[in-house]
Amino acid sequence: MDIYQPKVIKAIPVKGKGQAAQLLGKSTSLPAGFHFIVDRRTLEPIQDAFDFLLAESVSPIGKPQLRNQENTSKANAEDLVDLLLYANSIRIPLTDFTEEMIQGYADSMSETISPQTQKVYSDATILKRVSTAKRSLEYLQNQGRLKNRIDVRRVLVKGEPKLVFAPRVKLPRAPAVDALVKHIPPALIEEMAAILGRMPSEEGNGLSRDRLFFTYLANTGCRISEGLAGSCSDLPLWQIGKQDPLTACFIKVKAKGGHQRNV
Repeated sequence: MDIYQPKVIKAIPVKGKGQAAQLLGKSTSLPAGFHFIVDRRTLEPIQDAFDFLLAESVSPIGKPQLRNQENTSKANAEDLVDLLLYANSIRIPLTDFTEEMIQGYADSMSETISPQTQKVYSDATILKRVSTAKRSLEYLQNQGRLKNRIDVRRVLVKGEPKLVFAPRVKLPRAPAVDALVKHIPPALIEEMAAILGRMPSEEGNGLSRDRLFFTYLANTGCRISEGLAGSCSDLPLWQIGKQDPLTACFIKVKAKGGHQRNV
């Protein structure tokens, strides 16, 4: 029998009135967009995974809210599902994992075909999933739930000393930043924009909200989530016409992990 049969669930807001509100209570609420893992057989949360994801993604202070974007919460849960499926394949629960098993998990991905790309997993995907695996197991170790203690060692990372969990696990080298940068040819951008409709400054029919949003993303480099989280009050409209048009100005956006960046 499988140790785990994991399934990702997303928390949604439930509004109750009167007796329903009392039954729901405020202390048990989860923020909308929080993704966690349940067992398909019982639909009960898989406790070790649930507790880690809660600690990773939900602020414990005040009203529960996501520390980061919803898609980050979802990605963490999906990464953890992959680890749980690997645990199933070797018939070992997470609480019995060792550093050698983390290495085995990393090695297994270099030989596994991705259902999305039909190719073996990329180095970037392996690094990301092993990072989530390490963080989850380090959380369990700090909570006293791991049967076998995994080493934590101070090592130099880019010249700076840093505590590293499971330091002997060998992973692919991180790709150079330039290798991650992709571009869309200007002609293709113009073709895509034309399909979406026209801008307010253009003549003709078909004024399009989607065209305006697409142009905003193309000109700022914002992620979709960053663009959707913005508002008109974030735009430096007061500067229009008052500066050299070639002078750069920036917009503050909420980036991944809840951090602020300028675009």
